[in-house]
Amino acid sequence: TAGLDDHAQALALSKVLREYLEAITGWPATMRTGPEIMAWLEREGIVGPTARVHAGHILSATDRLKFAREGGGEEFFRQLDDDFDHVLEATRPASPDPDLPPPADPDSAPAAPGPAGEPTGGAP
Repeated sequence: TAGLDDHAQALALSKVLREYLEAITGWPATMRTGPEIMAWLEREGIVGPTARVHAGHILSATDRLKFAREGGGEEFFRQLDDDFDHVLEATRPASPDPDLPPPADPDSAPAAPGPAGEPTGGAP
């Protein structure tokens, strides 16, 4: 967003959130209003209540700047960055359990026995 004025940055950030939600869920967020997105987030449980507050802040703040020219400035966008961090953290896939062994490497797995009980694949 470097080089963009506040209005253009608000347009871009609103678009980023909508495209992100659409990409991770398949729901057409880019074709919906802020209130429709918020109702959908709550109804579908896509994110918890805290992340919904942050998503709502992004949508309402960018709408206020886009349509009423209210907001903008360094602190405004710093807060939006924080809001995005919360939404991303809430929608990031869970990390694997560190206590579980890693998945087996398919290239190192023993060959499965063939119909006659002999290993398949590989050189004889």
